[in-house]
Amino acid sequence: MSTETVATTTEHSTTTASAPRAATVSTGDTVGNDKLQFVLEEFQRDVDLEGFSEPDSGQEFALASIMLQNMSTEDPISGPHFLTRLRDDEYYTYEPLIADNNDSYFSEDQLGPGSVVRASIPFELPVTASGLKLLFDVDEALFGGVTLIIVDL
Repeated sequence: MSTETVATTTEHSTTTASAPRAATVSTGDTVGNDKLQFVLEEFQRDVDLEGFSEPDSGQEFALASIMLQNMSTEDPISGPHFLTRLRDDEYYTYEPLIADNNDSYFSEDQLGPGSVVRASIPFELPVTASGLKLLFDVDEALFGGVTLIIVDL
């Protein structure tokens, strides 16, 4: 991973800001540090989703199974906010489906010290979608400057 530095000059000072960093991995790879670890454990297409009707014509359901682990034995990770979506090779994006049971969301209190949480996140996408990537936005403070995890599916 590399960091690009962008310098901005004003009348009185020069400030330096780092461009967002992305980590690109494959299904089953771990991304993380001594605070938090992320793994896309499995990605399945053409699945039946309990609690959902049939997908629209030409569409299918897919399921991303994600694991997060708080590596600390002392510090809880409070209020993690993660945005997850799929992107295909034509740069169309697909947002998660919303379920009545909220199983597809990580709640604030789930990441206590040493805890492991898993979420199954459902999507609806075209049967013909190819070159899929899972995009997982993360807090750079939790992932050592990484702000986006990209998983090649």
